[in-house]
Amino acid sequence: MPPVHYAIIEDADELPELYPGAHVVAIIDGRPDLKAVELRLAGLSFRDTILILTADGPLYALLFRAELAEAAITENVLRYGTGAIYLRKSSDLERYPANVLLVHATDCGPSCSPECPAHQLDLLSGELKSGVKVPANRERFGDDGWHMREGTTCYADEGGSSRFFKQFATIEDAKAWLRRLVAGPE
Repeated sequence: MPPVHYAIIEDADELPELYPGAHVVAIIDGRPDLKAVELRLAGLSFRDTILILTADGPLYALLFRAELAEAAITENVLRYGTGAIYLRKSSDLERYPANVLLVHATDCGPSCSPECPAHQLDLLSGELKSGVKVPANRERFGDDGWHMREGTTCYADEGGSSRFFKQFATIEDAKAWLRRLVAGPE
């Protein structure tokens, strides 16, 4: 079987042959530290961890990269098409914390079920309100730096704190998002 440019795995035994710089996302429901050691011993370098909160309990997406063959990532990307994470310019990437994903419970409808992680998070935070960001309303205030003029606010929305996290209807949707992160446009 030829090497692959990326892999999404749930077991280290599933690890295929990889191109240099290929990324691997290991979805773990147990102890992420043990899986990280196992994949490091397989020659992968650890990059990051993403917590996936589901109604069935937490999962961990461990991000690894195979060793680069070229001295620079750009050279590796040009030669093998691997080595980089694919981030698109979007408001999602500017607002959501990158390392926590929420997966709704299967019985969530227009409003979340009590078991839903988004609902649980909103219960903890309560209702939050923010205003609208208006950069033109800033003014210099002595040596203390910039301050918003009286009567101006920062963002215009309200709701629980779950609105600050990337959310998915199913775990398969979350896995597809992780796949795009490491595979790029296909």
